[in-house]
Amino acid sequence: MVEENKNIHSEMEMEELISKYVCKQVDHELNRAVAAQFGVIFTHVKVFETDKGWLVLDSHTKRPLHKGIKNKQEIDELCRKHGYIEKNKK
Repeated sequence: MVEENKNIHSEMEMEELISKYVCKQVDHELNRAVAAQFGVIFTHVKVFETDKGWLVLDSHTKRPLHKGIKNKQEIDELCRKHGYIEKNKK
C-alpha cells in the first residue's frame, strides 16, 4: 500500500513537471506565431565570452542560440540577421 502511494505521488510529480515545461514551451511558440502576424519579432539575448569563443543565450529561456563564435563582429551580424537585441550592450 505504501509503495502504491509512492508510485502515485511520483507519477503526479512527473505530470506536473511535464505540464510545467512542455506546456510553457508550447505557449511560447504559440505567442511567437501570433506575434509574427503583427510584425518583426525581436529576441533579447545575452552574450558571453568563453574559452571556446562567444556564446549567445536567449535571455528569457537561457537557451543557447549560437556558440563557438570567434569574434564580436560575427555576433553583430547574427544579431542583425536574426533580430536579436543584446541586453546591457555597452
